[in-house]
Amino acid sequence: MIKLSKRLEAISSLIPNNSKVIDVGCDHGFVAIYLVQKEICPKVFAMDVRSGPLSRAQEHIRQYGLGDWIETRLSDGLAKLKAGEAEGMICAGMGGPLMIKIMEEGQVQIGKMKELILQPQSELSEFRKYLRTHGYHIIKENMGIFSFFSKEKKEVLDQGLSKTKQSVFSKIARAIAGK
Repeated sequence: MIKLSKRLEAISSLIPNNSKVIDVGCDHGFVAIYLVQKEICPKVFAMDVRSGPLSRAQEHIRQYGLGDWIETRLSDGLAKLKAGEAEGMICAGMGGPLMIKIMEEGQVQIGKMKELILQPQSELSEFRKYLRTHGYHIIKENMGIFSFFSKEKKEVLDQGLSKTKQSVFSKIARAIAGK
């Protein structure tokens, strides 16, 4: 079983069970391996813009014998992902401006996703402002890592929440938006 850092464990803890996800900027592929080993995800797309990190991820995936469950792709952001192929996205460990670029260029793919796990390393206020102005709402937080739904999906989610949960959610959303 692969061992993750606390940060990567926190990211993985926000992934809904039985979902197909993409790890953008997968680096070594450890998150993808962990999600499959723990049977959290039946399929993971591990993507990176650079061939070196992607090669390391491919090597690790082979070492653990998980090639049937983890597909690697050399891709700039979401460019090599078809809309609807993944239900969620992990985008973590990179600067806020780069994450904004990935989200802007991948709007078609993101529009088909249920959840985004986002963890910017810099420009946090700029990144929060981008999320707020583009209708994203926080659902969960773990160690500064946020799980978001789009505005339209939030409205559907709110319909299924109790008044207490709605109140808590609204307070969290307002707290994040106010920062």
